[in-house]
Amino acid sequence: LTSFSQLRPLLCGLRCAPTENRARHAKSFIVAARRRRGAVLGETPPRSVSGAPSASFAWALFTPSAAMPRGRRRRTRAPALALCATALTRSALALAPIGAPAAAFTTELHRRQLSTKEDHTISLTDYFNNQYVGSLEIGTPPQKLTVVFDTGSSDLWLPAKKCGAKCGKHDTFDGSKSSTYEQVMNPHGTPAAFEVDYGSGRVTGAQARDTVTVGGLKIEKVKFGEVDYEDEEIREFMMDGIAGMAFPGLAMVTQPTLLELLHEQHPEVPYLFSVYLSTNPDDKKSHLAFGSYDLSLVGKNASWHYTPLVRRGDEDTTLRYWLTKLKGVELEVGDAWCAKGCYSIVDSGTSGLGLPDDVYDDFVAAVTRGLNCKDVTCYYASEDDFPDLSFSLEPDNVFPLRARDYVSCSRWGECVVKVQKASGSPYWILGDVFTEAYYTLYDVENLRVGFACEGECEGGGWHGKGGYVDVDDPSVWAQLLVAFAALSVVGILAHSCYRYAKIRRRTKRFYAAQAAAAPPMPPAPASPKPNVGEGDIESVAL
Repeated sequence: LTSFSQLRPLLCGLRCAPTENRARHAKSFIVAARRRRGAVLGETPPRSVSGAPSASFAWALFTPSAAMPRGRRRRTRAPALALCATALTRSALALAPIGAPAAAFTTELHRRQLSTKEDHTISLTDYFNNQYVGSLEIGTPPQKLTVVFDTGSSDLWLPAKKCGAKCGKHDTFDGSKSSTYEQVMNPHGTPAAFEVDYGSGRVTGAQARDTVTVGGLKIEKVKFGEVDYEDEEIREFMMDGIAGMAFPGLAMVTQPTLLELLHEQHPEVPYLFSVYLSTNPDDKKSHLAFGSYDLSLVGKNASWHYTPLVRRGDEDTTLRYWLTKLKGVELEVGDAWCAKGCYSIVDSGTSGLGLPDDVYDDFVAAVTRGLNCKDVTCYYASEDDFPDLSFSLEPDNVFPLRARDYVSCSRWGECVVKVQKASGSPYWILGDVFTEAYYTLYDVENLRVGFACEGECEGGGWHGKGGYVDVDDPSVWAQLLVAFAALSVVGILAHSCYRYAKIRRRTKRFYAAQAAAAPPMPPAPASPKPNVGEGDIESVAL
């Protein structure tokens, strides 16, 4: 895990209630995990961009930096915004588009409204627009744990009961209490091992199978990683585990994947899911829905704007990522990238935007031009000082991102641009910043991603504030408390000065009265003059 610059750690410490104010006093933002390596022991892991859990636990700041300026707001500082994007060892991949003709992706107006019969919805808890956490049930009888539903990975892993203190304060799964639990054994009769390595630590354990329930849908014989050890930083994650929502090419343990098993065992549920992320933490609408969506969340006349998935060509036909063709990225001030085309991954496991390394410096310089900035942190600025972006996706879709969507500013004039290097990957990463702006449909059946707009796409102004909530701003009660404390200090100082002046006046009057009442002092007697004898020249001279 890497970290993000200049953000106050307000993601709620480990098991705090998300609806209460104490969520604002979190230890750190959880960084989008990037897998450096991960594998079932004895196997070579497939490479991924957003990692086995790239998860929305992005933006974590596990490694404070001494370079952090300290002001009136306490926060954690780290070198850069961590987005869930793992470095790929190959510099370029052969990619070929798949799916229906281009016209179908721009003209089709498709609605599947939520109804009581097909409402397989999971509520997502919004931790200040940086982490969206849902829950699932595992075992018989079911045990509930929290996970990040991550479209940047394909495996499911959860902490085991025996992990104990080695998994921090996470809730754990007790396989001994489940009648459907079974361990996965190697051919020679020993438990099959499980390990995933992250930039800031690793999780290890064994493989197992059990029944998993998501959104009211029971899925039997799901293979998952049962973790019995987490490195210290991993223990700080707010969610208990990771539920991968990508394709089989990324799966190391969960084979078949959750999505494949869900479709196989519940063919009546349309092979798609939608993700709505509200940027207002007080709004309870953030959710993931299997088999359905509700365009009325966007507007009465909203429609989907589809972009087809692409896959690796001759080298490997197995789908891995929610990978799309990016035709261009432009700033309203004239700068542009991807003129010859590039690729982007739609990843619910990333909080912001991930940029290829060769683009990052130019992009940040263009976005922050004319401002007092250090990397992605700017001072004495506001959202209005930053330009709007636009992303052009196949076949002919243009999706603007307003400054309010990708920049976070405090009322103190400190702003953070929510971008980060994609750690060697040639891909752009469209994370939660993009999904917050555009209600997203993951259409597995037709291998495409849809973004909802009402009329012309205009960014995230249609739901909530947009972008990252101004977590640096204290609550009204906190401001009143600070004001009361300041006034109290001023009052104490003023009272002390008044008392000191009063005591000095009294002291002066006392000594003046004493001096007036005392009798006059007799004059001092004159000193006798010495007799000088005649002729005593030496004495006279003296």
